[in-house]
Amino acid sequence: MFDDIEFNIKEYAIGGKMVTGKCIVSDSQYMSISIPDKELKVAIKEDLAKQLAIHLIENKLVEFTMMQDPVDMSRKYHVRCFVTPDEQVRLLRKMYD
Repeated sequence: MFDDIEFNIKEYAIGGKMVTGKCIVSDSQYMSISIPDKELKVAIKEDLAKQLAIHLIENKLVEFTMMQDPVDMSRKYHVRCFVTPDEQVRLLRKMYD
């Protein structure tokens, strides 16, 4: 919809929240879907990511701001949230399992 979207990452040495999700697909359900295995895995990952984004927004774990430029009246929308790289998540799992 909007092509001019960019993301940046800044690292901070602070704690955060780990949000997890899962999708259970029975074997019969998995076998009944008539698309190639590789495409199905991508579709499941994309659906999980979309549902995660909705969960983050609904639970106010994502912050949105808007600033209007008084010169040309354009609007700049910003979004941010705190995330942890996968290798740190693995460390957290080992610590708290």
